[in-house]
Amino acid sequence: MRKIAALLVALAAASPSLAQSVTSDAPSIIPRARSATFDHAGTFKGDVARATIDEFAACILGRRRKPSLQALALPSGSMEQGKALGSLGAKECIASGELQFSAYTFRGSLYTALVRTQFGRKPASLGPEPVDFTKQPLPGDGSPPVPDVAALLKFASCVIHKDPENARNAIIATAGSASEDAALAELSKVYGQCLFADQTLKFSKGSLKGLLAEAYYREGSASAQS
Repeated sequence: MRKIAALLVALAAASPSLAQSVTSDAPSIIPRARSATFDHAGTFKGDVARATIDEFAACILGRRRKPSLQALALPSGSMEQGKALGSLGAKECIASGELQFSAYTFRGSLYTALVRTQFGRKPASLGPEPVDFTKQPLPGDGSPPVPDVAALLKFASCVIHKDPENARNAIIATAGSASEDAALAELSKVYGQCLFADQTLKFSKGSLKGLLAEAYYREGSASAQS
């Protein structure tokens, strides 16, 4: 798990880009799967971009749940999964405009949506120990992640076991909200317990939440099935 920040940069650079092009005609909206919207034209970054992608992922999951789960079951971070995620686009999930983001970002938002729908009201029952995603067997039915992602998920699993309450609170909180900031601030107190003495850590909020969500969902859903 050394040089986690470097691994994250390499992973993001290698992830296939996903683009969703749609017409300007606003589609009908299904309540359970609201389309992502833009309140002005331009390029979105930071919390606004994260919130928009989270809305889009929730809509995709609501309308195309089976193929979404099939894509997530593929090795996380693989080109195969990137292609599968790229095929999930649905124009009805964007009111107007175009979204461009990496498969890495989209995967994290899909797992965030899964945690919110399955564990939004009741916390998951995690196993007694963190999961080492670099080793097998792994919890649930998913495939082993590619090595770089496995190392990052090992860290994420440690964090959610050290402080499951704030990990869940951070995942289900709206991007950029005060509740998200508060939960992440509490989580930062346990990061050092999940790293070697000479390790450093630098994540964007979106990348960190995506990893936490993947570890939380994979472990929580596996416990629910056992």
